[in-house]
Amino acid sequence: MVVDGFLTNEGGPQTIHLSVTQPYFDNTTPPPAIGAVLKVISSQGDTFSFVDNNNIGAYTWPGNPTDTLCKTGLSYTLNISYLGSNYTSSSKVNPVPPVDSLTFTPNIDVSGKQNVYVAQFFATDFLKQDDYYWIKYYRNDTLFSDPSSLLVSINGAIFAPGADGFQFIVPVRAGINKRSNPYLLGQTVKVEVLSITADTWQFFGEAQTQMTNGGLFATPPANVSTNISKTSGDGISPIGWFCTSALSRKSAVAQ
Repeated sequence: MVVDGFLTNEGGPQTIHLSVTQPYFDNTTPPPAIGAVLKVISSQGDTFSFVDNNNIGAYTWPGNPTDTLCKTGLSYTLNISYLGSNYTSSSKVNPVPPVDSLTFTPNIDVSGKQNVYVAQFFATDFLKQDDYYWIKYYRNDTLFSDPSSLLVSINGAIFAPGADGFQFIVPVRAGINKRSNPYLLGQTVKVEVLSITADTWQFFGEAQTQMTNGGLFATPPANVSTNISKTSGDGISPIGWFCTSALSRKSAVAQ
């Protein structure tokens, strides 16, 4: 069973996806895990039930736009019952700094094309603590989702230990650009900064290594870590990840 459970403090519905693994060389869509019972319980005792109404493995908590599931500083426990076995995981919602601004600098791309722009976002890391972030970026509401676009940070920098309490460094701020596919005049760019846990930061590093593992110097594929545990039953083993995050965002038009 594969768990894809990333929840945020956004208002509105939240979804956890469950599927089942398949042979390594099978490139079809993995089959959904149907018939599971999912609940998320906060450290304050609030219970949120997730239901797969369409039998597609997408288990949703139907919050309205004013409802917030994740709250900064609280921990959340995921409980799953599936095919007679029980599974669990937990995560804490860490704070996230606001995205102060999003700027654009006119540029000329590698082919000499005019009217292309280099974007940067600005945010300041919290002082006297290690903070881990996942930066998601969009062009006209389309997420850059290929493995090479995965952008994570510790304390606004790349590696640990690093700076603490400073403005995010340039390689992170400008990491939202794709050199071969630059932003154009009039396009909308959106940046989201999500707080993540230290083990989620490590998980992303492992996942990206496996997703980009190819070419002449490729290494044998290896399993990626999971924070999903089976607590009872003789059912299938779990993989995947569960994380709760606070989110800040900013969007602007390239001009």
